[in-house]
Amino acid sequence: MVRGEVRESVAVSDVIEAYEAWLSGIKRRDEASDLFERALSMLPPPANLNAETVFYFLRRLKEFEEMRFFSLSGIFLSAILSVIREETVVLDLRSLTLDFVGFRNRKSVFVEGNVGSYAGAEMEGGLLKIKGNAFGSLGREMRGGEIVVDGDAGYWVGEKMRGGRIVVEGSVKDALGVEMLAGEIIVRGSAGNYVGKGMLGGKIVVFGNVGHWLGQGMSGGEILVCGNAENGVGNWMRGGRISVEGEVGELLGLNMLAGSIRVKNMVITCANQQF
Repeated sequence: MVRGEVRESVAVSDVIEAYEAWLSGIKRRDEASDLFERALSMLPPPANLNAETVFYFLRRLKEFEEMRFFSLSGIFLSAILSVIREETVVLDLRSLTLDFVGFRNRKSVFVEGNVGSYAGAEMEGGLLKIKGNAFGSLGREMRGGEIVVDGDAGYWVGEKMRGGRIVVEGSVKDALGVEMLAGEIIVRGSAGNYVGKGMLGGKIVVFGNVGHWLGQGMSGGEILVCGNAENGVGNWMRGGRISVEGEVGELLGLNMLAGSIRVKNMVITCANQQF
């Protein structure tokens, strides 16, 4: 065994030891940001960590799958990714389901398999490419970079996002882009109810159909739907723009206070909104 291989073996053992202590110390009310910072403080020196360390760390994770809070292991993984010297990393998660994969990410991360909830949360830059499906809260409060999901995604995609770009090649469930401030979300398939609820800025594009209450309470930003929308488009809308290329249900513009809604060749506007 060469010297480099011995060093890597020691580094992986040190990482696993730190991870086990970190996982055992999690309390129910711990915030993701605190757990991330704690993981950083417990890791071995960055000079000893690289993509190979990540590979062997993932191989060992199955040993801890029955432990409480195991799903939060994506936070520890994200801490490792943030300090290794490589800018591009491939993660094989086909036998694991981890939340918070890509938390505060700034690297180019390519995931084989599905990810749990909060993938790409608070992401700062780089790329998170998921060759699979994503659970809920994808890209929550992300600030920059790009997330691409080859499959479907769950609820609350892009909630409160502040920048960056999310692309979902499949469909998403309810609450897409809720309270988003900036950035762009593109969904190639369809979306559920409450798309853009409370939206403050940014842009949402859905190529398929959407459910009820599109743009409810939004005050800024732009939503484009290439398919159909169910009832309640623009309910309590306070600003921004909605465009629907297909058919819409009943209660169009109900309680609308400001903004603009375009359905085919018909445009509904409120004089209170200025563009």
